[in-house]
Amino acid sequence: MDDINIILEETFSKRIFDKNSKKKFKDAAIDQNLSNEDLNFCIKTSFDMVANIKSEERDNFVFDWLRDVVNSVNDLKSDINAVSLVKFSPIDDCSASIIDFIHSAKKSLHICVFTISDDRISEQILLKYREGLEIKIITDDEKQFDKGSDIGELFDSGIDIKIDQSPHHMHHKFAIADNSYLLTGSYNWTRSAAMYNQENFLIIKDEYAVQRYLDEFYRLWKTSVSIKK
Repeated sequence: MDDINIILEETFSKRIFDKNSKKKFKDAAIDQNLSNEDLNFCIKTSFDMVANIKSEERDNFVFDWLRDVVNSVNDLKSDINAVSLVKFSPIDDCSASIIDFIHSAKKSLHICVFTISDDRISEQILLKYREGLEIKIITDDEKQFDKGSDIGELFDSGIDIKIDQSPHHMHHKFAIADNSYLLTGSYNWTRSAAMYNQENFLIIKDEYAVQRYLDEFYRLWKTSVSIKK
């Protein structure tokens, strides 16, 4: 949280937490994937900063700064626990948003999708895997053999991939980043979905929703098998 502390110290020294300060704070908090607990600690830090100055230096500007920080943190807590992105294909660049979602993952990525054949998305998955990101993928047992499928390449690169054993399709299309952010919707990770199909997805940070999807992921993971080349 070094960047956050620097922002608090700099704005405190100037006794101003304006719109630009709020944006820098929000960007840093999202980039560092701060939790509600982290944000509560920011509020505590701000109160401590005010408490640690001499009483004669506690003018209205100090308390205005503290009020603005607390309001900004509370607004941010509401923002990061709500829907953060909604996309529709083909009018939006959905593949770019999925690539950004994958790129934003810091520790882990759980992917449960019908198929993957969009090379741009596959390349970003491979890049993050080579950077050390923990990645698990579940996909449909039949779609792995489709012309243009990237599942074989991803598996050959060492990524942990399983396929379902159901006589029916594994038709989910969701992904979870860092056990915190959920991407879900009708959108298949294919070129056709990007260019032609009427599709949708959203990205949300909600503890209940994320946990339900994680439960579903690991339910399927236990009953699925490693792919066979």
